[in-house]
Amino acid sequence: MSRFLLFLSMGILLLLSACAAETEPAAELPTITSPPTVIAATSEPTLISTAAPSLTPTAVPSPTVVPSPTPVPSPTLPADTTLITAEPLFSGPDLRFVQWSPDDRYLAYYEYTAEQAAQSETPQIPGTFPGTFTIYDTETGEKCQAYDLGGYYGYEGPGPAQQIAWLPNGDFLVILPDGQMLLSDRPCGEAQPLHTLFPEQIKGIENSSPSERYLLLLGTTSYWLYEIGTDNLYPLPEIEPDSFNNLVWSPNETYLAVNLAGAYADGLDPLGGTRIIDVATGEIITRHDWMPENALDGSFGGPVWMDEETLLITLSRDQGPFFLTVAGEVESVLPLFGLRLEDGVIVQVNVALDAENGVYHLLLTDYYTESGDRQPSLLYHSETGEVETISASFPYLSADDRLVSDTSARPLDPIAAPFEALSSYSCLPTWYAPDSPVTAGEAAGGYVIIRTVPECKLVERYLFDAYRQGYFIFPYISPNGKRVAVDINDQPSQKEHRLMILNLDSD
Repeated sequence: MSRFLLFLSMGILLLLSACAAETEPAAELPTITSPPTVIAATSEPTLISTAAPSLTPTAVPSPTVVPSPTPVPSPTLPADTTLITAEPLFSGPDLRFVQWSPDDRYLAYYEYTAEQAAQSETPQIPGTFPGTFTIYDTETGEKCQAYDLGGYYGYEGPGPAQQIAWLPNGDFLVILPDGQMLLSDRPCGEAQPLHTLFPEQIKGIENSSPSERYLLLLGTTSYWLYEIGTDNLYPLPEIEPDSFNNLVWSPNETYLAVNLAGAYADGLDPLGGTRIIDVATGEIITRHDWMPENALDGSFGGPVWMDEETLLITLSRDQGPFFLTVAGEVESVLPLFGLRLEDGVIVQVNVALDAENGVYHLLLTDYYTESGDRQPSLLYHSETGEVETISASFPYLSADDRLVSDTSARPLDPIAAPFEALSSYSCLPTWYAPDSPVTAGEAAGGYVIIRTVPECKLVERYLFDAYRQGYFIFPYISPNGKRVAVDINDQPSQKEHRLMILNLDSD
């Protein structure tokens, strides 16, 4: 081999070695591309002799050597990253999550196909065409689609009432549009009818008591308390079903507090109030009227049970935030902050409650004086009675009882604890399940990122190989953090949604 080609070969080898040693940054990864084919030169020049012996042999030049393009190195995945290349479980014009089962095994959701979207005059608007209610079994891979729940939805209700529930023993309850109320040991299992127990049609499941002994059901004319596994049931008196009422159980489920959605009186101010019901008798034992900030939604004022005898109304137009006891006693919250109620000044508080130790913190936000000047937020510490001023902008209480502002956070105690930067926006409680040890968030470039709660430490990155650019990724974590359902949809059109499910190892 000629010296020229020897040097050329050595140069190519050195170039390839240098490229192979490079590591891609942990940011967005390039698309994997096979290295281009290298066109090599012939091995030796060809010598052609003439017939006349006196002539010097003439060498025919070698073909011009085409320079080898620089090979594109295969990208190196960042540490703690899993590449997802699987096909979606479903793909269609819309996808809507309903809920995970408490044991993380079943995912209930709606699938929407192109054929179903074609039935709508406005298929570009989600919820205007029917869907297929589906329960996916993550252990067997089977889909249950036996329940005829339409899949239409709007943006002003129907409130928190659901058509399905998993009971404490794992049984599955579903309420169908035709009034059937079916109980089975698993989705699509042999069903026992329960609707024959009720004198009117049951439309939905409002919620369950803390021990899940009782179900609160939404009927045609009344709310119904139903003791699971028995024939014990009775309607709640005086309270008409409204999708914007807020019904909350006391910690020991002795009482049920209802914040009424409210209505306008004489077309002027909204009237609402709170009712406390004795669960044992079904009777209203406490009535207190107040003016809600929003006449349509009782949840704007709570209520929040502080203990078994006292609840907190977090917002009202005419009385400010206040405590209300089962005995009907009312105590304003504002004096705890050294404030008084002013006409036209609306004040809201939020609470972080440590019921086991009898300690709570109240965060007062959006406080304006009568002249319209915005005041800094205040944090009340019940264990000492002290109030501290929070200078951070728009603070709020996170699901894990931290004080969060923008992308920084601090513990509630001690007073004046410093804010520290969160390592990632995904640590904020956007996709956080209360009993889960981890939280799921999305990141640019096709990632779902799993972090611990509350430490915010990285557990795993999942990179969806086919959806790195031009997609919105919405993760929906299961209650115990074992799995994440992921909706991947086109941006900005959102014309195509894809369902993926990740199995997590969060131990």
